[in-house]
Amino acid sequence: MKFYDKNKKQFVEFGDSFIEQYAKAYYYPENGKIDQPLIKRLSRCSQYSEREIDSLLESGIKNEEDVIHILAWKIGKIAHKTCSEKKPFSYSSDWADLENYDKWACHSSTIRLRKNQFPIKEIAEYVLSNLNHWEEDIEQNTWFCVLEDFNNTKREKGWHGLGTVYCITLLYFISKGKYPIFDQFADKALDVISQNKEAFPNADDKKYEPIPSDLPTKDEKKMGEFKERYKRYCKKIETLKSQLSDRYRDPQNRDLDRALWVYGHIKCAEDVR
Repeated sequence: MKFYDKNKKQFVEFGDSFIEQYAKAYYYPENGKIDQPLIKRLSRCSQYSEREIDSLLESGIKNEEDVIHILAWKIGKIAHKTCSEKKPFSYSSDWADLENYDKWACHSSTIRLRKNQFPIKEIAEYVLSNLNHWEEDIEQNTWFCVLEDFNNTKREKGWHGLGTVYCITLLYFISKGKYPIFDQFADKALDVISQNKEAFPNADDKKYEPIPSDLPTKDEKKMGEFKERYKRYCKKIETLKSQLSDRYRDPQNRDLDRALWVYGHIKCAEDVR
């Protein structure tokens, strides 16, 4: 498997050098510095907000605002270019009211997400009220019960916008990294690296099969397929981690996630510079 840096220096094999190169490309440079991104047209992230996200992963969810930050981060509502040390979570203009969550929550409960009103306050309250028994489920490795609870509740309450990927994201933080976050770009990168392929077979979105936005609870076969797919995804991550040094094997170290996210945005080898 060939990996290159922006100077077209080849990495001989997957390892720490891959993580160091591609995880670094995940971030905007600090202090307004200008650099040449490793990947063309890559939307990058603030180091300030990422530090807070790492802290949330380590400490676990403590309050409603933690849930708000996690969902805004995963959904893409963090304005990374305007984040700072004093304001690590700067929200996009359509979600800016959530920056003062306590004030917003006094008179609002939903926020616009695409064509729907996203019940973010109710979701945050729901997560807080169920944390204890979900932590027990995770301790017993019955992780799927957490996703089923989310799925059943959103159907009962008519929640729109809380897809399976966002539920897995919350599972990731509730489990403090035990169960990996899911991302389609990381998934594509895992497919290439784990099979030692030179090209991206899933680079074309028409060929890539996303995970279902709703769990297929009424179809036993599809349910089994979903479970197996997520288990394979987790296994691939663990296999790659076994090839890395100890610091990258920690469940709360997100550098492999970041590197896979960046590498997964590459459509072909020519996109690397």
